[in-house]
Amino acid sequence: MKKNEDEYLNILKILFDYFCKGNEKGVIALPEIKNREKLISILDNHLLSLLFYRFVSETNSRDKIPEEILTPLKDRFKIYEFRSSLFLKGIETVAKIIKDIPHVMYKGIIWEKLYYSNNWPRPFGDIDILIRGKEIKAVIEMLCENGFVRYNVETLTRKRASFGINSLEQYKCEVNFCDKKTETIHLDVHWNILSGFNFGEEISSMILRENNIAAFENIKVNVPGNEYALVYSLLNALKHRYYHLLYFFDICKIYKSLQNNKCKFNELIIKFELNNLWKFVKYFVLKIFNHELEGTININNFEKRIFDDAINDIIYRTYPRNPLFYMYVYPGIEEKIKYFKSRTFPDYYDLKAHFGRGRRINRFVFYFDKVKKTWQI
Repeated sequence: MKKNEDEYLNILKILFDYFCKGNEKGVIALPEIKNREKLISILDNHLLSLLFYRFVSETNSRDKIPEEILTPLKDRFKIYEFRSSLFLKGIETVAKIIKDIPHVMYKGIIWEKLYYSNNWPRPFGDIDILIRGKEIKAVIEMLCENGFVRYNVETLTRKRASFGINSLEQYKCEVNFCDKKTETIHLDVHWNILSGFNFGEEISSMILRENNIAAFENIKVNVPGNEYALVYSLLNALKHRYYHLLYFFDICKIYKSLQNNKCKFNELIIKFELNNLWKFVKYFVLKIFNHELEGTININNFEKRIFDDAINDIIYRTYPRNPLFYMYVYPGIEEKIKYFKSRTFPDYYDLKAHFGRGRRINRFVFYFDKVKKTWQI
């Protein structure tokens, strides 16, 4: 790593120490950064700019950051606070609407309230809800009759009234909603918490069967147990190719909540063949943040080489580029084969599902291009 890149890495380490290791009372000096705009860009890429603003505010480090950068961060924080209050009301409303349906809420603002103390801001985009597949039609009707409408994440517009499920929603095991009045509170209702993995349905059933009840802001919410929240976060980070360092903050915060009761988590690691994935995460946290998650890590030369390359990519390019890394950490032979197929000959629905909000891909153009490349037309 170059010297100027080490400066940005030091900032990320300071944020980790402050928020994940509990180094709140220690004297933390924010180093001078020559290219402050690049710092904010890196923080944005890793979804850490809100945490950075909170850190700067609480450690009296404002003099290190020019006002033209602090002001936009402050504005973002105000927007976050407003959205947070809206979404908490949304959570309370939805919990009442589907109270008789087995469900759990997870990720996003739920993770923030469960694992980030003192209202430390964790970015979120929607409210994620897991239900059983057989309940989906009933839940659609309940939500549509109580102030929510179906939402098209590709066009960012309301969908015409419909209780059916299209092929993309079936593929993703997910239906999207927004509140009818303001269209600012978004819900994603899932019936498979990890639809990209063969064992997604099994994990979903286990989470629904063994959920906990959490209370925050005078709201009672069904949430996954800590060990399931951690397994989900490990696989969700892999599913999204480690785009953001926030994933590692989540994993460390959730792991800390397990305290001395890690037996169930270790059983899940073995059951779903996540040993290599967990080893990489432990190595990453130790190498980048100098923090031991669990005992001594023994890695061979091959692991060290692919892990180090992946870490460098994650920090500065936001995703590992070496296919060998994914082939090594994906759990089980079937998942490795699935990854290899998606890498060499991606499926239309797989691409469409991962384009994100507001991004569209035309099916005809996709398949025409696929045939052209295959036959070298």
